[in-house]
Amino acid sequence: MFAALPVLLLSAGSTTSLRGQPIHAFHAPTSWSYENNPKLGMAGPERWHLLDGATACQSSAAFASEQSPIDIQAAFTIEAQWLPTLKLGGGYSKLAGSKQRMFGDGNAPVWVNNGHTLELGPNHLAGDAETGKGERQLSSGHVEVDEVSASSVTKAQEGLLSGTTQIEGHLQAQQQFANPDVGSIDIGGLSRLNFQGPTLATNMTDEGWDEGESEYELLQLHLHWGRNNAEGSEHLVGGKSHPLEIHLVHTQRGNPYPTKSPGGLVVVGVMFEVDDEKPNPSLQHLVDKINAGKMMKPGSSTFVSPDFDVRTLLPKGFERNYLTYRGSLTTPGCFQSVNWIIAGETLSVSSDQLKALRSVESLAPGVPLTHNFRPAQPRNGRVVWMKGDSAYAKVTAVGASGEKVQPTAASGAGYTLSAYDGSV
Repeated sequence: MFAALPVLLLSAGSTTSLRGQPIHAFHAPTSWSYENNPKLGMAGPERWHLLDGATACQSSAAFASEQSPIDIQAAFTIEAQWLPTLKLGGGYSKLAGSKQRMFGDGNAPVWVNNGHTLELGPNHLAGDAETGKGERQLSSGHVEVDEVSASSVTKAQEGLLSGTTQIEGHLQAQQQFANPDVGSIDIGGLSRLNFQGPTLATNMTDEGWDEGESEYELLQLHLHWGRNNAEGSEHLVGGKSHPLEIHLVHTQRGNPYPTKSPGGLVVVGVMFEVDDEKPNPSLQHLVDKINAGKMMKPGSSTFVSPDFDVRTLLPKGFERNYLTYRGSLTTPGCFQSVNWIIAGETLSVSSDQLKALRSVESLAPGVPLTHNFRPAQPRNGRVVWMKGDSAYAKVTAVGASGEKVQPTAASGAGYTLSAYDGSV
């Protein structure tokens, strides 16, 4: 969900103190990463909060810190069947003709290796007469697309979630027209449930925006994986990790300040379990592109396959079977404006598909991107609400011996439901 981070690094040179001891100058790193690498100027998750404007990334036990991901435990997961049934719209509910218009501004989506993850999002240069990049509709009906620079797509995507004034203006401009094919999710009253308390009226970014809008539009999706099958997902369930988690990032419809507004974002997390007898067909086109060498280097990009359907990454029955809580983006600046929705069913991925993901290069030259997940953050008293009486059990990770850990029934012991009577 993406600035330079100050980390103390020894400079190549030094001066001498009065006692003859060297005094080393310190330099800030040039980028963030999932591991500290002072030689390359990269800072790991424990130093993200040193980024100017990203103090929220601090891992803290203070209740004001509502960072993600978290370890979702049965003890604070509360079943609430009165939670709204999610409504899928736009490209999520349409047929094949909408598949290539599912993101942001409605242009053909592009896969990008940005050095942190593999990300699929809109091509902001498509149809740009000045650059000559764009699409051509052939007489056969086939859409032919030109390649665009990955750096421009990556910059646009990072910017849309950076929270800067310039980018908020970019987002406003993008949202001045309607893309009927964009994937959308109506979450009903979830945002009011998750973000009771401070409203936009007390926020310095208040521009008269009505935060009651419950419909969110798909901006991008990206993947998190690990070095082996015992790690990879950002969220833990019952203390266990999944080997892969996909995040589908959505912005509140028409909201020009999604990162700064309480509940301005919805991120859907989908967990994957290894099943070598059931490779995931929705991920195979990406794996094929990796194996063909198109996605190996940071900065490389390729258009999504024409038959790719994002809807297939949402498990069947997702609308009535999910977990939800109040949290943040899991990359700098860790904005605490996210309605998290964790799908209550897992999908399958094969060992070979995970092997392909682990082969792409990270920002460190020649070094594979073998794990790109932020560690679990303090829960700080937050409740996880559950729609679907088996959502927690079904999304619990498989143990080391392949067994499914069956937790006790989710309980609301210690919490009061008096304020949550189904009014959402």
